[in-house]
Amino acid sequence: MLTDFNKYFTQFHLIFFDNNDWILDERVDRLINIVPEGFFSDTAFWIGGVFLGVCLLLFVGAEIILRLWGRNYLTEEKNGSVEIH
Repeated sequence: MLTDFNKYFTQFHLIFFDNNDWILDERVDRLINIVPEGFFSDTAFWIGGVFLGVCLLLFVGAEIILRLWGRNYLTEEKNGSVEIH
């Protein structure tokens, strides 16, 4: 996305929208004249950053819980079955 925002912006809309209403005409549509392209790229980076941040928090939280409860919560028996304590 850092190298060619327009390419990924277009791919995103082609994947998630089945109409062409997202294609704006600068002669008719006010939105394209009011909101600069930087707004859309900044918004995409914020959404990506928040998503990655939440994933990281969930991963760290899960790791903390596993360490607090111990990894022996699930133990494998000799015959291959799993016993929950």
